[in-house]
Amino acid sequence: MLDAKSWFIENYREPIAQPTEGLFPDPCFSCENLGIKPPAPVHASMAWYWEALSDFGGAWSLRYDVEGVEIFLVFCGTDGDEGAVEIFNSEGELLTSAFLLGDEQIWETPEQIQSRFARLYGLDE
Repeated sequence: MLDAKSWFIENYREPIAQPTEGLFPDPCFSCENLGIKPPAPVHASMAWYWEALSDFGGAWSLRYDVEGVEIFLVFCGTDGDEGAVEIFNSEGELLTSAFLLGDEQIWETPEQIQSRFARLYGLDE
């Protein structure tokens, strides 16, 4: 069984605003660039971050093959130090999620992460 949290901690090299080759787990394949449609929960997560943060950040859905297991990762980054990651299995079930603040990773639920962004940026929840 893949430990998604440990995999991300091991492979996330430094705080970044967007997935960048060499600084993000490699190889990094965007679902959009691959022409694949991620599971609905992955798409919904990415859409929330994109809608909420598009004025000062972005969101990406990425596909990885880790130890023969297909996973989807939603990553968002802002112009500041804040970001988030949500990792899903191939069926779209959430495996883990974290609020990213500089070098710190705060592992919590997507709802808690969205509430943090709402408080920080005055967003509607």
